[in-house]
Amino acid sequence: LTSKSWSRFWNLDTRYQARNFWFHILHHKLSYRRVLHKLLPYEYPSPLCPICSLSIEDEDHFIYRCLRK
Repeated sequence: LTSKSWSRFWNLDTRYQARNFWFHILHHKLSYRRVLHKLLPYEYPSPLCPICSLSIEDEDHFIYRCLRK
């Protein structure tokens, strides 16, 4: 994104949580189970989605592929 686009993004009239979520999506820095399991296997023993337990929770599953979410 250009600097002008980022300025618009940060000046949007949105809640902090929503803006923070989109910032993490744009930078591919979401904390989903596959990453957490890789970094902290003792705390997150499984990479499966904690909601549906049907699929490994990657970025796509975390954002829009989990049908139960």
